[in-house]
Amino acid sequence: MEGRAITPATFGDVVELGVGMREADRLEVRASTGRDPRDAVRESFEGSKEAWSLRIDGELICMWGVADIWDDLLAQGAVGVVWMLTTDAIERHKGGFIKAAHEFFPTLFERWGTLVNAVDIRHEKALRWGERMGFVFLEPRPFGFEGRDFRLFTVTLEDYLCAQSQQSPR
Repeated sequence: MEGRAITPATFGDVVELGVGMREADRLEVRASTGRDPRDAVRESFEGSKEAWSLRIDGELICMWGVADIWDDLLAQGAVGVVWMLTTDAIERHKGGFIKAAHEFFPTLFERWGTLVNAVDIRHEKALRWGERMGFVFLEPRPFGFEGRDFRLFTVTLEDYLCAQSQQSPR
């Protein structure tokens, strides 16, 4: 039985993720921000209202968080910028990652009515996962530091629930 733990992210997790980040995530971070991925994960962590880490069998799988767009000016129903970065360990624990995502993702909508961000079109696994989670993607357009094509997205609890109802039983 795998040991799965979702915990509030720590600075130690930030350092570990910065060192072990999956290559597709590194490329996406560099394309969108122009920054070293280690700096970008620290800045994402520090800019988030809330951030979490997923570990399976002691391995850091991913970190994610949400930043308010308008710094506390909006009440519940606000729009948040959601982010997630992964390590190579996600490949060894795909099933555990998917289970954890389905347990935790809906709780984000208790604070934020709509989540937004963008995914590098080269990051095909992230795009497929986003579709499974109900992300509503726009057509690719140049975005970020490198001007590469990204797909902007929004997602609400209703989008997530609709996507889950359309998937075949697990």
